[in-house]
Amino acid sequence: MNEDGRATVLITKANGDRVPFDPKKLEQSMRRAGANQSQITEIVDQIQTELVEGLKTQKIYRKAFDLLRVKSKGIAARYKIKKALFELGPAGYAFEKFLAEVYRNQGYEARTNLYLNGKCIQHEMDVVVENDDEIQYIECKFHNSAGAKTDVRTPLYLKSRFDDIQAGNKSAKLHRSVLVTNTRFTQDAIKYGMCVGIVMISWDHPEVGNLKDLVEKSGLHPITSLSSLNSKQKKLLIDQGILLCRDLEKHKGALMNIGLSANKIKTMHREVQLLMQAG
Repeated sequence: MNEDGRATVLITKANGDRVPFDPKKLEQSMRRAGANQSQITEIVDQIQTELVEGLKTQKIYRKAFDLLRVKSKGIAARYKIKKALFELGPAGYAFEKFLAEVYRNQGYEARTNLYLNGKCIQHEMDVVVENDDEIQYIECKFHNSAGAKTDVRTPLYLKSRFDDIQAGNKSAKLHRSVLVTNTRFTQDAIKYGMCVGIVMISWDHPEVGNLKDLVEKSGLHPITSLSSLNSKQKKLLIDQGILLCRDLEKHKGALMNIGLSANKIKTMHREVQLLMQAG
């Protein structure tokens, strides 16, 4: 039995593990999205009445999203931010560009897809961000599956590349190597990265300053957060380099070119407004 006297139900995580359903995690995710306590209690109660043994976490969160969307499209859009990052795929370039925008929002100068000369050879780097004090060399590991993990091979590879870049760069600024994934790391990857000084950022690692924190604090929302655009429309906009909800207002021509009517555009802008207000 759990704390509220209900029978414990095992649910299935994206990686296949079975764990007891924890309503507090669901409550916290909705609270971060801006839902009030009345909305949270109502949704959690409804989901708990529909729980069955082995139910996948993706289905639980999809149900919560659907229920939130009825109450507030803005809150629902904030709630689905993790899924919205997956929808930036299947390739990782849009995720890299979105991450660069997150760092620009922090005051960094950010560039993507650079070729940098090391002491020995040239290296391609996904994102490089710089301010007056430091340069961060960021490797992005994008996964299309929530259950996928970035293993120790990636920080091993990044360490060798970073060492060569650093040896070939005479800047007096502090240099950092950073590995970012939209899912999670294996324990060996985290252990090795921390040992050699790589900043390891996954969806929920470290406890403070993880990807979830970075995105939420930035106030930036990818267009994939919106329910008023379908998958094809989102892809067409991403292919044109339009990634952020805040930029849609100045791209009316692009919106019309992908087949949106004036009424659809108005509905979309209203959802963007609600999303910003929820933040």
